[in-house]
Amino acid sequence: MIDFLTLFLTMGVMKTTVTTKGQVTIPVQIRKKFKIGAGTILDFDEKSEQLVAAVISAQIPIRDLIGSGKDKDAAETSLQWLDETRGAVALPSNEKKRR
Repeated sequence: MIDFLTLFLTMGVMKTTVTTKGQVTIPVQIRKKFKIGAGTILDFDEKSEQLVAAVISAQIPIRDLIGSGKDKDAAETSLQWLDETRGAVALPSNEKKRR
């Protein structure tokens, strides 16, 4: 018979079993809370004393970036963009010729 203390300490604890291939099923409550779906990448911290997994933010494939800059002013150079985002920086005299 399970005593009250054991029952109390295990309430709200979600358990899973590791398969022979090292796979686990993440409980649905955890998947919903952290938006974990098929293909989600988890990062494990092996330096931690406990099992710690962090969801890696969605990574955008390079192909999805093709054409994403069409809305930008095509005439803007990278140096102009840097000046706009970080502020103008004094360049050495030989660098000024590139602008």
